[in-house]
Amino acid sequence: MSDPDSDADKDVKSVKAIDYYERMLKVKWNENKIVWDLGQIQWINKNAPERKGKPEIKIVKRYTEMEMGIRAHPDMDAWKCIKSMFMAWHAEFTTIWLFLGFTIYFWVNIYLILIHDDWYGYSQDDYYTYMLIVTLFIAISLTITTAYIIFYPISEETKTAFEYVDFIGIIIMIGVITCILLVAEMIPYPIRFGDLTLL
Repeated sequence: MSDPDSDADKDVKSVKAIDYYERMLKVKWNENKIVWDLGQIQWINKNAPERKGKPEIKIVKRYTEMEMGIRAHPDMDAWKCIKSMFMAWHAEFTTIWLFLGFTIYFWVNIYLILIHDDWYGYSQDDYYTYMLIVTLFIAISLTITTAYIIFYPISEETKTAFEYVDFIGIIIMIGVITCILLVAEMIPYPIRFGDLTLL
């Protein structure tokens, strides 16, 4: 048989846990706050007296598992998204700065390729051209992805548009890199049809 006292203790602990969770959700609406937990936004939409009669705060998530550190505001715009880049307590702070770092890295490499920097050590101009094309498309793709992660909280429409452009950019980047690699590999072995040379 189970111990009645033990069951009673479990019930008390469960009630306390629920009460604690509810107190965490009952936050006061702050016009200047951008980062919230999912439960807080839902509670504000339903119960906050300051929001009575006003449109609900839209919850735009990049993936469904996001529960904490969500960027949301009834007047979400590009400037608020940029400000959120410097708020370390939202879910995508690290992701944004990682992508931003890689993006800057590849744009710096484009500059080095354009000036034929000795760091690459290429002896032929063609190699610099191939590397420039590859690096340029990687940099463009990373720039689009970074912009997507920064600005998608503006609205569902913004998120959908960025997802589409980002996907197309990745596909084009993969295609271009594949073609450049094939061309670079085939240069030492040109294909000839009579007097016609393809590579």
